[in-house]
Amino acid sequence: MKHKFTLLFAGISLIVACEKRTEILEIPVEKKYSWIEKKRFTGTEKIFLSSGKKANSIYLQQPYNFTALTNQNATTGITVYAAALPTDIEIRIPINGDFCAFPYSDTILRVINNAHPLVSLSGGYFNLKKIDPSLSAIQKHYYTLFKSMAINKNGALLLAYFNNRPVPVLTFMLLKIKTSPSFPYVDTLFTKKIAIPKTGVDAYVRHIAAVNDYFLLDLSSNGIYKIKENGTFERVYGPATIDAFYEWQGRIYAHGENDRLLISSNNGDSWQEFGGINTSMTFSNYYVINDSLIGVYRDNLFTLKWNGSSYKQRFLKNDGVEGTRINGVEILGDTVFLATTSGLFVRPIKGFFDTK
Repeated sequence: MKHKFTLLFAGISLIVACEKRTEILEIPVEKKYSWIEKKRFTGTEKIFLSSGKKANSIYLQQPYNFTALTNQNATTGITVYAAALPTDIEIRIPINGDFCAFPYSDTILRVINNAHPLVSLSGGYFNLKKIDPSLSAIQKHYYTLFKSMAINKNGALLLAYFNNRPVPVLTFMLLKIKTSPSFPYVDTLFTKKIAIPKTGVDAYVRHIAAVNDYFLLDLSSNGIYKIKENGTFERVYGPATIDAFYEWQGRIYAHGENDRLLISSNNGDSWQEFGGINTSMTFSNYYVINDSLIGVYRDNLFTLKWNGSSYKQRFLKNDGVEGTRINGVEILGDTVFLATTSGLFVRPIKGFFDTK
């Protein structure tokens, strides 16, 4: 009996020894996001503050740097220029297809030719005090948006500035900018001073937007004004606290605080007012991607379709850019680019309109 027990124990031990030891290995799987970061930028280069575009190029503002993306035979070339842009991240400079502009000092306007951002500095600085001796400082920004300067579709630049005139007025300067591939690279075709009388002591410049070939301005208690490319102006509506002006399919839309909506069918000369608008739409920036109107609210993207004063808002996938602030939406070739405070992100246009 003793020998049988010994043999049984030895057999069990042999079976146990022959069993394979199983280990569970956890292999991390990288999550795939809808938006993928362009791994080209480091440090403050990853902070994108505004954007502009022409047919085959995108231009991006960063603290100190200026970046150009060029579509080259279906591949995107990226060049980062040490262009000495403002380092203040509260200043979003206006950029069109040819140039960008910003206050270099209280009285000097700096204009950069997008195609030659690092050429000789001659021709790129304009002392505006020589045009208007009453100028005390170029107005820089209002909160986080650059709302005191805009460029229209014809390259006319409108900026606001403070003055020391004895009679209270709101002052602006209109400059028609010309760029060229040779010296002086940047020039002005004309300049014009504009002075709008204050109708209230608390009036100030809240917002300037370029719409088509003219400008729309919210001058707080002064109301809404329209300035044409030749410098003439008129008051077109009363005080409304507007944070967004844009054109879509022949109508002009103005989103105001307290859920107000203004719509114009005659290029901003007169307006109808409506209510009940989503608050996120008021504080959004608007872009056109292909044939669609796109809104950006912080890190959210949405399409917006209008039917009179009724609308349909549809939010798009934003995984990959959540927690950032989107400061530019541009399309180049078959790719959509998002300029954010945490990097440059891309997505193919074929997936851009996927909803959450």
